[in-house]
Amino acid sequence: MFSPSIKPPRFIYLYDGAKTDKLEMAKITSYLEPKLKEAPVIIRDEFLAHYLSRFPSSHKEERIDSLARELAQLKIRKINEREFFEPLPAEVEYEKRKLLNPELKSFGILYEGLKLATLFGRLIPKEESS
Repeated sequence: MFSPSIKPPRFIYLYDGAKTDKLEMAKITSYLEPKLKEAPVIIRDEFLAHYLSRFPSSHKEERIDSLARELAQLKIRKINEREFFEPLPAEVEYEKRKLLNPELKSFGILYEGLKLATLFGRLIPKEESS
């Protein structure tokens, strides 16, 4: 399945954060496991909730505040412009509420995709990144 120059993954983490019943993680896991025999497939909580669960409560609030600000900065305000704005306090508070309660649904918010992927990539521990 993999070419000699590409190492197969050592593990696969699936983050169960989709707010839909159409995405069945158990079925996806059952499909992937026989194809990736060497790599265990592990289902985790929603990505940001999992990331934040690693912090002791004394550091968690500080990390949530920082992450909320970073997320608010990535919000696209004008679709045809690449201009970034300093987030308003209400925007930061909104992101903080979403981080504290992943069940909240957001509507109509668009984030700068590459910067969001970079931010999420920085949250993955080195031992789990490839």
